[in-house]
Amino acid sequence: RPAGRPFLVTARPRGGELRCWSARSSKGQRAHALTSGAAQLGLGSILERLGAVERVLAGYEPDDLAQVARLLHGRATALCGELLQRARALRVAGEAATATPAATRMPPEAVPKLAKRLQQLSEEQRTAVLCPHSIFLQGRSGTGKTVVLVNRLLHRRGGSAGGGAQHLFVTKSSLLRDDVALALTSAGCQVSEAQLSCGPRAGVRCFTWQQLVQEFYGGKAAASVNYEHFLRVYWPDLQKRIYQQPPYLIWAEFTTKLRPFSRAGGGGKGISLQEYLANDLSALGIPLHRRDLESIHRLFSHYAAMKRRNGAVDDVDVAAEMLRRLCARGLSVDHIYVDEAQDFSPWELTVLLRLCRNPDGVSVAGDTCQTISPGSAFSFADIAAAFVAGGGSPRCRVLTLRCNYRCSPGVAALANSVVSLLLERFPASADPVEEVTVSVERPVPPVFAELPGSTAGEVITGSGPQRLTDLVDPRRVAILVRTDAARQRLRQQGVRGTILTVPESKGLEYGLVVLCDLLTDCPAFFKAELWRLADERSKETELVTRTAEAWKSHRGGQSASLDALRDSHSSQVLLSRLACAVPELKLLYVAVTRAQRGCIFLETRQRPEVWAPLLQRWLQGKAVVCCRGIGDYLRSLAPDASEEDHSQGLPALAPMLEPRFPQQAGSAAIGEAGRDLQARGQQLLAHALDDPRERWHVFAEARHALLAGVAAAQVGFAMREGSPELAAAMGEACREHSWRGGSELRLLRRLQVWSNVYSFLAPATETDTYNAAALAAERVAECHVLCAELREQAVLAKAWHLLGGTRHDSVACAREGALARELRKATDKWRALHGQRQQLLAGATSSHLTAATPAAVAAAAAAASERLLPSYNACAARAASCDEAGRAFLAVRRPSLAAEAHTEAAEALQDLLRRCDAPIWSTATEPACRALAAARAEAWKQETRAARCWLLAAQTTAPPGEQATKTPQGAAASLAPVGPPADSEAAKALRHAEECLSRVGRPAEAALLATAAGRPREALRQARLAATAARQRPTQRAGEPLGLLAAAALGEQFWLPGSAGRESEAKVNEKWCAKVRARMAARAEAATAK
Repeated sequence: RPAGRPFLVTARPRGGELRCWSARSSKGQRAHALTSGAAQLGLGSILERLGAVERVLAGYEPDDLAQVARLLHGRATALCGELLQRARALRVAGEAATATPAATRMPPEAVPKLAKRLQQLSEEQRTAVLCPHSIFLQGRSGTGKTVVLVNRLLHRRGGSAGGGAQHLFVTKSSLLRDDVALALTSAGCQVSEAQLSCGPRAGVRCFTWQQLVQEFYGGKAAASVNYEHFLRVYWPDLQKRIYQQPPYLIWAEFTTKLRPFSRAGGGGKGISLQEYLANDLSALGIPLHRRDLESIHRLFSHYAAMKRRNGAVDDVDVAAEMLRRLCARGLSVDHIYVDEAQDFSPWELTVLLRLCRNPDGVSVAGDTCQTISPGSAFSFADIAAAFVAGGGSPRCRVLTLRCNYRCSPGVAALANSVVSLLLERFPASADPVEEVTVSVERPVPPVFAELPGSTAGEVITGSGPQRLTDLVDPRRVAILVRTDAARQRLRQQGVRGTILTVPESKGLEYGLVVLCDLLTDCPAFFKAELWRLADERSKETELVTRTAEAWKSHRGGQSASLDALRDSHSSQVLLSRLACAVPELKLLYVAVTRAQRGCIFLETRQRPEVWAPLLQRWLQGKAVVCCRGIGDYLRSLAPDASEEDHSQGLPALAPMLEPRFPQQAGSAAIGEAGRDLQARGQQLLAHALDDPRERWHVFAEARHALLAGVAAAQVGFAMREGSPELAAAMGEACREHSWRGGSELRLLRRLQVWSNVYSFLAPATETDTYNAAALAAERVAECHVLCAELREQAVLAKAWHLLGGTRHDSVACAREGALARELRKATDKWRALHGQRQQLLAGATSSHLTAATPAAVAAAAAAASERLLPSYNACAARAASCDEAGRAFLAVRRPSLAAEAHTEAAEALQDLLRRCDAPIWSTATEPACRALAAARAEAWKQETRAARCWLLAAQTTAPPGEQATKTPQGAAASLAPVGPPADSEAAKALRHAEECLSRVGRPAEAALLATAAGRPREALRQARLAATAARQRPTQRAGEPLGLLAAAALGEQFWLPGSAGRESEAKVNEKWCAKVRARMAARAEAATAK
């Protein structure tokens, strides 16, 4: 490079800063530029190798540096990449960075000794880590519960008895599991990925609950009954049997009180009525009347009977079956660590507690204020009591973490205000914790904006000339709403960004959170009653306060006041309605604590009197700053703007809040925006995969973030320093071929050619065009690879969203179910009239047969045909979504998922065909017959596609050297004659493909796949079916040789000695097998000659 022009050897830290080293600078300056901050991470080996590269570069003159730099640039880039990976691993491993004060944050590699590691923790955390007995750790959001569990595991594993012990970390979040596994690995602890039942007895494992369910319950391991399914299918019948009790309360009783911790078996049966009446405190923390308890117990019996009739199970049934299988197999571990215990039901926690054989080896952490999952309601005292009753150590301790290290002081104060209201009104609904904030920052309270007459989209994105044309930054800002309908309303108003419901956001964190119409959209049937609980003088507050005092007196032996409340029917009904305030306040707490720096309540409806008591309570405690009207809103958040600026429209919300709630420095760097959005999109994708049934809408938000990453990467590439003209030309050369055609510039592949091209575009001061072209090529390649990764992940997110919608969209499922019921009813009527008409034609005489006139039968047929078309359209739409999802999965090389999607598309149509399999449908109207024929053809097509995808899955999962092809013949010929192991993924894929081909009437190819999978008897059965079909249809005689080939592909291994039945069957088929072997030999000779 010319003098004064540094040659860039760039390392891109997470903050986005570009470091450059000049060939003329001194060695000390270069070393300081690289090692500042990195030497403290214990990364000396990488720094020494980078230093060697720099010493080689420093020995050359500037004119000769270019050729040497090109040779060493690859090595330096690799070392910088390794440095970045190590630094990112330490950043994730240092969970203490978000859970301990900044002065005590140190990466594990810098403190290899346990004593120094424990010095990072607070006194409460250190006490929990060093406790020799089982602990049940409670703490609010951001108090460092995960840090305690990780350090407790490392401490116990490093003890005298920890080397040969088996440690198991369990949570429901795959994001948390991966972070913990990375933290343990960075601390020198090897984490095993083997299954619990077949791996080594000693070691450390990090699993999600879903992984344990798949291992010990089998199949997809998804319970068919959740709260939404309960509301849609079971509650319409159950609510007729109970008077004025909310469904949330009933579901909580079903999953918590009627099937509690301590029951040893019969998870689906529940406890007896006497046991249930022994404790009249409901799962939500309010006392219930005896007659209500008896009604709920009878209702549970009806619910269990309905489940048995439908062949359905819920999460408690799955956990009960898991416990039975674990006990039968005798599996256990020495130490178990459960994080985010509030996401588990009591029965799921029972399974985990009994999985530990060490009475002092249980560590459970959670926050009962975050039990927003329907049916999850308990206290840590209940867990500890159940643990001791189940054989655990009576010396176990319930510990508390009080210091919040994650949220800013303003957010923490607002969260504490919500929790204090919850515990004042419902003392038994959560465990009390006196939380304090460890921060030296000045508290900046969140904002509560009442903007009636404005739309939320207009406030968020701005209006007029100040309207935000780009999306709301998904890296730092999240918009939380209550329902999916509110999310779609914001999308229609032009809001682009991450929009989540509060349950979907649980487990995620953002710098700024916008709570959009969260108070307005609460359930309408008790909206006014709910927020009047914040008023000390309201009748609702008086009722719950008297109930809490009466319950305390009842515990002390005085039941008169509680009995008086129970005997008042109006009080009992109102109290049952107010019980739903418990999950609402917990939902509000979770929404507020998703924010790290700040949050804003945005209420745009004309109902400020609804939440007025709650707002007044917050204003008295200085927990929020209120803005009423557009003028007050602009004066509070944009005080430096002039009146002329205000008259031009509303500014965008996020930039206006940036000065009030500043983010971390460097988070908005353009060079790293694409990578940051990719990380956020991957986080949302993994978060949705943890529970696709509840979070399938999050897949769409992940896709939006990934597509925003594509745009950000392209913008960042265009705004980099260098030669934009050359970079644009190279970018055009890298454009992929599409229906628009490819770029002719892609013919230019040599760097020297591009250097010559750049010599005409370069400014006069540019002399080294070759290195400039090389640097531009590297940037183009980096941007191209990043955009390709982002697009592939966006396609994967879209595929999951389509498949999740077909599986879990409650609205679509309810509509399709209603259409199916109407079709069944019309078909039954038509079948009955048709049968009566046939009896009349046969000479039967009866008074009830006179209605079966030809006109009545024709009208019934027309009515059934009319009902068929909407049902067909619904099934066809679901099949089309599954088919599109399958194609998307196949585009990103996920053949197993593609096969599942195509199979579900076929099943959607086959369900319709099964409902219309009666002979009378052959006489239906012409549109109905065309619809059935189209459904039959499409089902056959989807089954065939599923078979091909399963063959691709077998190809990708087969061992090396056993590559399959897209055809059954190739699969049978390429896999070994003995077939893959029966429990391997390849064998399972082949079996699925065989089933699909058998269903579509292709037994010869199914026989080939059975042969390839090492299942000779099934191959012989399918071969016989193929031969029979070929004899019945002479025009398709080509199927017979395939069937014969499949039957004899295993040769002499076909019939194993030791079974008289098999020997006799072998004698019967001896002549046939000899004929097949001769044919195989002839084919082999022909192939050899060819």
